[in-house]
Amino acid sequence: MLLGEKLWEGTGKTQTMTTKDTNPNGATIEYTWIAKLKGMGKAKTIDITISFTGTKTADFFGAGPTTGEGVFFTKDGDLVAVKSSGYGKPQSGKGKSIEIWSFTATAQALSWLNSTIAIVAIQGDDQWKQFNLTINEWNTT
Repeated sequence: MLLGEKLWEGTGKTQTMTTKDTNPNGATIEYTWIAKLKGMGKAKTIDITISFTGTKTADFFGAGPTTGEGVFFTKDGDLVAVKSSGYGKPQSGKGKSIEIWSFTATAQALSWLNSTIAIVAIQGDDQWKQFNLTINEWNTT
């Protein structure tokens, strides 16, 4: 099984979306979103608000690869950086994306994140204005 322990789940909203390029194959879009996530499992006490900026190169059906970076602060003020790579595909009037996240944390209490890879499932409305996120640890065993 690929999915391990659930780390976070919550809801997000797109703040901005900008077209960076269009061509006969589709468009490149830059987006920024914010999500409120409730910690679970190993992250049980880590409720966060994450700010994230990414890029999607979409074909005319809306499907394509995504990359991005984000940050969140814990209630103790510790910063955690997130890097992402994934693929988004609209389906049945909904936006869907699957991503792989890696983390960089300097606080000792969060050092377990540095060796954690997460599988992130995102489902939203067809315009990506609002969406739900589920973040599970990738089970490598």
